[in-house]
Amino acid sequence: MYSDLNKLNTERDDKMVHGNIKWFGKKRRFGFVKSEGLSDIIVFYLPDSRGPELIFEPGDCASFDIIKRNKEPLAINVKKLT
Repeated sequence: MYSDLNKLNTERDDKMVHGNIKWFGKKRRFGFVKSEGLSDIIVFYLPDSRGPELIFEPGDCASFDIIKRNKEPLAINVKKLT
């Protein structure tokens, strides 16, 4: 199911993964992101106190890193692409 996840985690060459926001709950600041070749990935967004809060909408393009948390993929460092 996440066969490419190990490859992404071991090849840390500062290349972020790109995908699209599938769903995002603004109140709880979490949702799902979809990247080609991978199943849906949970995303938690914690706003940076130094900048404006990002609001994600379904279909928004985003870049992110993937880590494993409890054996499941988790998108971190999510950035909205314009």
